[in-house]
Amino acid sequence: MLSTLGRGLPVFVFALICAATASAGTEPARASVRVTIDNVSARGGMMRLGLYTEQTYGDDSARPVASLDLPATAPTQNVEFTNVPPGTYAIEVLQDFNFDGKMDFSWLGLPLKPYGFSRDARVYVSRPDFARVKIALDAGANAPLTIHLRNSE
Repeated sequence: MLSTLGRGLPVFVFALICAATASAGTEPARASVRVTIDNVSARGGMMRLGLYTEQTYGDDSARPVASLDLPATAPTQNVEFTNVPPGTYAIEVLQDFNFDGKMDFSWLGLPLKPYGFSRDARVYVSRPDFARVKIALDAGANAPLTIHLRNSE
C-alpha cells in the first residue's frame, strides 16, 4: 500500500504545480491610463478624479470603478489609473476647494469649482452625455489623455 502511494505522489505534485501555473496565466489582463490635468487653479484644494462606466456615469450617488484624490499643487498635474478592467469609461475631474467632495453651484446653477471630463467635453447646460466623454481602455498601457479644467480663474 505504501509503495503504491509513494509512486503516485510525484505525479500528483507535478499535476498540482501544472494546475497552479495554468490558473496563474488566466488572470484577466488589466488596463492603465495616464491623465494630465491642465489649468489647475492656484486656489489649491483637492483634485478628485473618478472613472465611471456607462451605467454609473451621471449618477451622483454611484461609486466610480476607480478614483484618485491628490492635492492640487501645480497648474498641470499628472496621475495614472492602474489595474483597471479593460472597457469603456468616462473620467470626471473636480478641483475641490473646500474638501466637501461635491460640486458647488451659484444661485443660477452655474458651477463654482473647476471641473473637466474625458475627451475635454464641454458643458453647455448639464453634464455631457456618455457618448461625448467615453474612452476605450484596452489591456496594458493606453494613450495618455489631457483634461483641461473649465471654470479656473
